[in-house]
Amino acid sequence: MAQAAGNFVVETAGPKLEGILAARGSGAVEESYRTGKTICNVDIGGGTTNLAFIEKGRIVETACLNLGGRLIQVEECQPDLFNAEQFKTVQCNRSGRMLLQSLGLSASAPLSKTDLSKLASKAAALIAEYCRISIKSGEETSLLESLSETDVPSLAWLEKVDEYWFTGGVGTLMKSQERKDTKSEKSSEVPFGDLGQMLARALLDLLDRKRARFDASGIYATVIGAGLHTMQVSGSTIGIQSSQSILPLRNVRILKISAEQNNKGYLTAQVTKQLNFLDQLDGGEPLALYINNLSRDDISYRGIKNLAAEISNLLERLPKVAVKNALVIVLKEDIAMSLSQILKGMLRDKIILTIDGIDAQNGDFMDLGKTLGSAIDPNCLSIGVVIKTLLFYK
Repeated sequence: MAQAAGNFVVETAGPKLEGILAARGSGAVEESYRTGKTICNVDIGGGTTNLAFIEKGRIVETACLNLGGRLIQVEECQPDLFNAEQFKTVQCNRSGRMLLQSLGLSASAPLSKTDLSKLASKAAALIAEYCRISIKSGEETSLLESLSETDVPSLAWLEKVDEYWFTGGVGTLMKSQERKDTKSEKSSEVPFGDLGQMLARALLDLLDRKRARFDASGIYATVIGAGLHTMQVSGSTIGIQSSQSILPLRNVRILKISAEQNNKGYLTAQVTKQLNFLDQLDGGEPLALYINNLSRDDISYRGIKNLAAEISNLLERLPKVAVKNALVIVLKEDIAMSLSQILKGMLRDKIILTIDGIDAQNGDFMDLGKTLGSAIDPNCLSIGVVIKTLLFYK
């Protein structure tokens, strides 16, 4: 689709990516960056609950629990003397069947409103326990593990959380009910033929509301958008090696790396962690490493030489990072040409593009155009750079 249309970045939204996108769309990432708070964005939809842990504006861990508002879909039975206010199951997923079984119920038999309320309360208790925001506890660990699509969130991050942001369809229902703050009759009904309303109410009853926030983007947090294009130009100090063989490059994933002057091997460690986080360790897609937080010492000759050694070590340890022997290095500081000159002597068989004056974030993609010459000085080259992030509609 991206290759044909020329304007889109297309990526499969698995359990990890869904949590990342929801956190960015809700504004939790921006809020964490602005305030320094550790925020857990909890996006509760129809089938899953996606968590993203954000520390100082960086998403550091995600998790996914197979529980949501549509564990079961029902329709009301024709009222008569025997089955008034009872529901028959239209559809029930694996998680719904597991919870029904744990309650001694079955999807094949008619269910009462009380049965559906018990099911919603069970799901709410498991979600609250998964997030560690429940004022009660004691749900079965084995059941949580069997319902978790990813590893269960680590206590190390759960204990750091300052705020929980609730988004998604159920998060939106929680927001509307929290404003009323009453157990209205409507919250115990089944208006959409699912557990959404009941689950929202049950979660509100369990939460530590001092740390809960409902005024984010709600149902619109998860991906409803297209590429937001920002044009930037990297100027005459770029470093290009055999660029004509690979440019233009499109849809290059950006990995944001924080420089660590006194930690040898930090580049390899951070790239490995991020690729593992994205399930991309096997390579296959072009990458750009955005190296930021460079200190004054890092941009000295010795510092640039050390950075070049880190890049060389990375390509030795993880050769698949350089797709078709090409790797893009992105910098804010004006050192692209100096870094390129050092890398030429160290990595003769690789095509390294070093560009500077660019600002980007984790999760962004970039397009790199063909080199642009100057009429005044043909040797002065520039590259058009398009940063693609996500556009969320309100």
